[in-house]
Formats: sequence, structure tokens, C-alpha cells
Amino acid sequence: MHASGNAIYSSGYLLFTQNGDLLAQRFDLGGLKLVGESERLQQKVFYDAGIWRNLFSASETGLLLYAAASADLAGKVRWVSHTGQNLSTFSEDGLANPRLSPDGRKIALEKGDPSSDIWVYDVAGPVRTQLTATAWSYSPVWSPDGREILFATIGGATANNALATLMIAPLNNAEAAKTISPSPIYQSPTDWSRDGKYILYEKGAPGSSEIWAIEIRPGGKEFPLSSLRLGRAMAAFHPTASGSPMPPTSPARTKCTWRRFLGPGQNCRSPPLEAPRLVGAETGASCTSTAEATKSWPSLSPARVAKCKWEAHAGSSQ
Repeated sequence: MHASGNAIYSSGYLLFTQNGDLLAQRFDLGGLKLVGESERLQQKVFYDAGIWRNLFSASETGLLLYAAASADLAGKVRWVSHTGQNLSTFSEDGLANPRLSPDGRKIALEKGDPSSDIWVYDVAGPVRTQLTATAWSYSPVWSPDGREILFATIGGATANNALATLMIAPLNNAEAAKTISPSPIYQSPTDWSRDGKYILYEKGAPGSSEIWAIEIRPGGKEFPLSSLRLGRAMAAFHPTASGSPMPPTSPARTKCTWRRFLGPGQNCRSPPLEAPRLVGAETGASCTSTAEATKSWPSLSPARVAKCKWEAHAGSSQ
């Protein structure tokens, strides 16, 4: 059975979503199998991408509770200054995960709720170009030269195709997209190395994902950068160094880890950093001083960096 969100059991039925619609199908608890055909209960139930769940619940009395998808709940994209001041807001709803092109002239983003496509917007004008139009496409990442876009897609020709596939498409021509890494496990690209040779991506369920990399060449190998499922996420290559920093998704609970990137077959066995580092308890930034933290993470204000409580951190080989 293919589903695009969470599922629950209630009153003899399995409730689940496909393409944003809430469906119900009889479920045999004794035989642990579906019975008959599914029926649509409601169209366009709200999908919360932050928790990977469609918002619905049901009681054993047959009462159904759900949040309908609407423009009021759709994501918005805003321009903000480095201090967090709101400068402007895109008028369209249902936009998510914006990525600026290397030259700063275009934005690649997800558009659509709950099943998104990849669109490319011009920063200085009204031009809007739809790059993908089939399946569920998400997590756009620009190539270093800005001529291609890396993204992930789930689905395709049939509704039962649940493969999560990494794709690379020339700008404005998704028909010429090439497959990089198909997988039955959820995966999402996060960065593309500045030399164009490697891609970083998450693999696994949210909260227990691993960081992987793959070589972009015929027969290129994919290999893990983290050997344990510890909720590692949003890996990125340092703009000027041969390492891969892993920024936190929530600075209050997780820390940023810096490690060397040596290529396939070496990362899980690489030694820790030669000298102890310092980790800012507030920001998660791994640096040797507040000055280095301000330089390495320009989005953090000097005042905020100065308030960090520093603790010794010797690095990690994972």
C-alpha cells in the first residue's frame, strides 16, 4: 500500500493519506491485512512538513477530526536581513525550502501542498518557471555553476512507486533529468561540493537519519559519513575548506560538528581533529574563538556570539 503520510487504526478501518486526501480501508486485525478497496473521506487534509504528519485523528466511536488544507496554513517565503528583520514576503502561499542560486539571481523552491514541485523564481523580476510536474519533488540544491538543480522525488509513473530518488536536472529542463541514487528509504539532498564532485544527503526517517555522500560520475559510489542513527541532519560543505560542517536543526538541543571530508572509504575511520575545538553551547558553532565563530557563521550577530558559553570539544571521527 502506498501512502504519503501517517496512518492510524480506528473502528475496523485503517485511515491514511494519498496525495493530501484522507482515505479509509477496512483492516483485518486478525489476519493483519487490508480488505476491499479504499474510500475517500476528505480531500486536502493539511500536511505539517515540520513533523511529517497529516493532521487528523479518529475515535473508536467513529468521530473524525482533521485540519483542512488552506491558504492560511500554507508556508510563506520571506526576505529577511542578517539580523532577522523582515524585508518583504512573497505573495504566494504554499512555498517552502528556498535556495538562492550561486549568483544570487534566482531562487529554487518547493511549491505545492502537500505534494510539491520544484519551481525557479527570478529575484529581480516576475518570471516563474516550473521545473518538475510529476510525483512529489522536494529539497532543491543548486550546482556550483548554477546550471543544474539537484532534488529528490518520490513517486512517478504509478502511485505505488515509493522510491525516493535523487535527480539532477538542467535548469528549466526536467525532462533531461538524470537519476543519481534511487532508494526505497527516504532521502533528501542538502549540499553540492564546490568542486562539483560530491553530493551530501540525508538518508532515513526524520529524527534518525544518517549523513551520506555520493560521487557525481558514472559508476559513482555512495558512502556514509555517519555510522550511527543519531538524528544527524542538514550537512553542508564548508565554502572554503575541505571539510563538512553539520549545523544543528535546533541550536538549543543539538550541536554543530565539524569533520574532515576525505572521500569514499575513509570518512568513518578518519581521525579526530588535531587540536581541541570549542563549541558554543548557545549556538552550537565549533570554533576556537568568538572571532572565528563570527567569521565562520556570519548570520550570527557578534553580540550573540559573545554571549556563548564555551566548552572543550575534541572533535569526532563519526
